[in-house]
Amino acid sequence: MLRKLAVATIAVGLAGGALGLGTAAQAQAVKAGVLTCNVASGFGFIFGSSRAVNCTFAPGGGPPQHYAGAINKFGVDIGEVEAIYDRARSLGNLVASGVSCHIGSQLLDTGPVMEAVDKVLALIERLRAAGHVIRYVDLGGGLGVAYKSADAAPEIRAFIGKLKNKVQGRELAVMVEPGRSIAGAAGVLLTRVLYRKRTPKKEFLIVDAAMNDLIRPALYQGHHEIVPLRKNGRPAILADVVGPVCESGDFLARDREVADAAPGDLFAVSTAGAYGFVLASNYNSRSRPPEILVSGDQWRTIRARETFEDLIRGEQGF
Repeated sequence: MLRKLAVATIAVGLAGGALGLGTAAQAQAVKAGVLTCNVASGFGFIFGSSRAVNCTFAPGGGPPQHYAGAINKFGVDIGEVEAIYDRARSLGNLVASGVSCHIGSQLLDTGPVMEAVDKVLALIERLRAAGHVIRYVDLGGGLGVAYKSADAAPEIRAFIGKLKNKVQGRELAVMVEPGRSIAGAAGVLLTRVLYRKRTPKKEFLIVDAAMNDLIRPALYQGHHEIVPLRKNGRPAILADVVGPVCESGDFLARDREVADAAPGDLFAVSTAGAYGFVLASNYNSRSRPPEILVSGDQWRTIRARETFEDLIRGEQGF
């Protein structure tokens, strides 16, 4: 059995998306030397070895898409946090040495984040006054990207500057999780128009990308700008851009003003670098597309297009 000392950050809100690690994953984290593990529900896990943990707490408030609070599955309610740290004193293989907080996702206004930071720092001061040695603070992520042309994404340098002003001099190792704000705008999904369909009430552009390739529109009603690779000079049309899968939820855009494209034309579905390929699936026996890395005027394949053999490779016993 592993006997490394474990560090924990207790998560107030959502931290890292790890609500429940199985024992195998916990052991793997210890072996890998993971700095801290976030705890989002008291100590509802079993570590076979010591581990540092962060408590993720729910500061309350936040934007409409916030995760924190007593009605959500993420995090520990702020009213319960201090008792959990006190309990951690009796657990010899855990060191509750940090606090983690994540209030939501796709935040274009950083004001609620700064309010949460103030609550986190106040909590840390109370914990330190009670004798807890708090060395780490994970302030989460959630910074948004400009999915729509009218969106104004937060300016990263200014955001970090505000955080620095709040945490400097507090003897804390500060972690943030920029995630989407780094990857989101860096990726596009390329898709080809297969054919067009018109009903008495609607126009459809059927493309070869589907909900299995980019599920955000169907799952979250997420908006992605859809732009033609070549402009043809014709006026835009109002249409649904849909995939070929037999699902009414298989769409990339509904009632959207898009280019008047013809079969064979290519579209770029923008801002697909986050929650794009990582959420892709083989639903409907569809192979996933290749991933291409573009750097300057150079490109290379970094993940090959899947084949039918890839789809059935794990099947056996028939």
